[in-house]
Amino acid sequence: MLRRNNIVLACVLGALLQGCSSFSSKERSIEAPLDSEMRRQKRLGSLFGDEALVFGVGNALSRSKAVTPVGMRVNPLLWQATLETLNFMPLLSADAIGGVILTDWFISPKKPSQRTKVTARITGVELKAASLQVRLYRQTLSHGQWINAVDADEDASNELEVLILRRARTLNIQQPPA
Repeated sequence: MLRRNNIVLACVLGALLQGCSSFSSKERSIEAPLDSEMRRQKRLGSLFGDEALVFGVGNALSRSKAVTPVGMRVNPLLWQATLETLNFMPLLSADAIGGVILTDWFISPKKPSQRTKVTARITGVELKAASLQVRLYRQTLSHGQWINAVDADEDASNELEVLILRRARTLNIQQPPA
């Protein structure tokens, strides 16, 4: 009798959990192309959800370029510099453990017929350019519909990377010695 109750309980819990998955958030109709790592991240999710918290960015542990706070596999200075550089754009997702920052579409008041989205990946713990990848996506408004820009704006992506790296260098210089 007890075994049958356990089986029934397990089935009921399984059905409840399956039902919860149908309440997922509504997907946006227009998404920027994702690379394989971003598709994996979107499919699997992150350990702490879409909005991971970052602890210890300004503490003594983060002052070393090779050591990062517990749970953080990215350079904290690059992480902070990226968030500060992109702070004018609406943040869609920030995963400090995976090192991925996604912004939502941003429409500049100066160019209302164009919108921009940024994907930034921090891939290492060292403070160097190879640890940062920034991809910028643009769309233009045509006949009431957003159309992906044909040309990949690598120059703008590179300029954004340079701004982030400069900010990270400034943060590194401003840190007091350990």
